[in-house]
Amino acid sequence: MLTQTDARAIAKKLNATLKPGRKHDIVEIRLNGKYIGQYGISRGSKEHPHDHISRQMFLTAKQCREFRECSLSVEDYIKILTAKQAFD
Repeated sequence: MLTQTDARAIAKKLNATLKPGRKHDIVEIRLNGKYIGQYGISRGSKEHPHDHISRQMFLTAKQCREFRECSLSVEDYIKILTAKQAFD
């Protein structure tokens, strides 16, 4: 299960832009200047599950955990997106 802390670490690893929303911070993912997608991070004081992130990054839950744990690099992420034709 991914948490708010994980969501922020993933955003940092992607060098993503964080934008404040009403109840969530919005993480905008861009790779090589191209918009890929976005996900929200709850600003609540409690750690809430953020399992939606993997779907919004076009990854499996396992791949997303590996990305967070650094066994999957940004370059590997780009290869996965390219194979899925989500990114050129």
